[in-house]
Amino acid sequence: MISAGFVNSISPAYSTGPFGVRLRGPIRWMSSFVLCVTPLFLAMPMLFITPLLISHGTRAASELSTLEMKIESCLIEKIRDEDRWISDYAILLASRYQRIQDGTAEPHLSKGGRRTALEKLLEDCQSEKKRERLGLKRLRGDQVPRLEDRGDRAALRRAITLGREHLDRPRHKENFGGRFHVRQEDLLRTLNQLETDLDESHSDEDLTSRIRSNFDIFQSKGDFSTDEVLFTAYAFPIFEGAKSRSDVYQVPVHKVPSGKSSHLRHLTRAEIAQGGLDGLGLELAWFKDPIDAFLLEVQGSGGIQLSDGGFLRLSYAEKNGHAYRSLGKLLVADAKLTAWEVSIPAIRQYFDEHPQEMRGYLDQNPSYVYFTSEETADAPHDLSLEGGHTLASDKSYFPRGALAFVDLTLPPDQKGSPWSPFRRFMIDLDRGGAIKGPGHIDLYFGNTPLAFRRAGTVKHPGKLFYLLKKGTRLLP
Repeated sequence: MISAGFVNSISPAYSTGPFGVRLRGPIRWMSSFVLCVTPLFLAMPMLFITPLLISHGTRAASELSTLEMKIESCLIEKIRDEDRWISDYAILLASRYQRIQDGTAEPHLSKGGRRTALEKLLEDCQSEKKRERLGLKRLRGDQVPRLEDRGDRAALRRAITLGREHLDRPRHKENFGGRFHVRQEDLLRTLNQLETDLDESHSDEDLTSRIRSNFDIFQSKGDFSTDEVLFTAYAFPIFEGAKSRSDVYQVPVHKVPSGKSSHLRHLTRAEIAQGGLDGLGLELAWFKDPIDAFLLEVQGSGGIQLSDGGFLRLSYAEKNGHAYRSLGKLLVADAKLTAWEVSIPAIRQYFDEHPQEMRGYLDQNPSYVYFTSEETADAPHDLSLEGGHTLASDKSYFPRGALAFVDLTLPPDQKGSPWSPFRRFMIDLDRGGAIKGPGHIDLYFGNTPLAFRRAGTVKHPGKLFYLLKKGTRLLP
């Protein structure tokens, strides 16, 4: 039996129970006991549930990590593939993976949604893709996207003028989508119509309405059965250099071997680096940095601000005939860089930190480019392309001088900046030795240091459209 003294020691003479009822004696003690232990009973389920939740969260994180490792392993394997089409597809998937991981692909995704997106990405990577060069498909009215160009209208007009200059053979036919042809006079009519619409439109909405009324719009189906193309970018780079070798300038670029030395034009990069062309007077200029000389080859043309004043413009002449191997892909294959971070700035940084590895990686690419040169008083401003409004394509699929529209999202040009939409009318004016098929387009960004830096970060999927003035007849 509980003593009154004990009861009094743990509670006052009277206590108030529920609804204000006054309690005394054992009832008062029982009430106090219930009030003390009830929180413990309420908390007991959490003592069992919390470890389960922690265990589930740990398991989910582990499964997600395993999924990510499978994706990365698959991407690296495909990037190592000698078939450029397969490695290009892997780069497209790597860009998608990057945006899923940093939250910019679908900002509204829940964690479950992110996992679903990663599972779909792994499925796409592991599936056996068939090469389907399907060319272009004509869009119906309800399929036509909003074609808004927030770029520089003056630059677009300059690009239109450049396009007209290429369309100098009215009856000449150009490839259109790989299956059809279109006459140059119809491409010219298309450019003239766009310029008229630019002149007469009063707003972006008015221009969009005019374009829908005046043009047939075709979308590239790409190479990968996704209605996407892989966009890269290039620029006209300007480097430091000299016309004569010195202690500072040690890396040569060459003109094409000819005459008695013409048999040497097929030497590999490694053979040239070991002195295969020395003593023949073929050096056009000298660079400080081997990576600068290599990037000149990648871009196809560029310039040198000479140490003694003046400017030397270097233009593509020909290649040595060996297959090109991407420096970035080699670094990814050896796990030196990840597929989603590789870029010109990342490659530069890697070799700045590991200079002893540079020559070995450069020599794994046997391809070598020869140039022609032209010396001028200063850097040229009137180039044959317009930055931000011209592009390069495979001319066996897409016509020179054609009006195109691109829609993609570009990565930030500096860490911490947001991704930005890039939606532009562009004129298809250039071709590239590495641009093959309807699934790869190279955007020209200009001839400024910023353009060159920005171009080195672009390797992303997007949509590509071509426009023809209504009434244009496609020819077999």
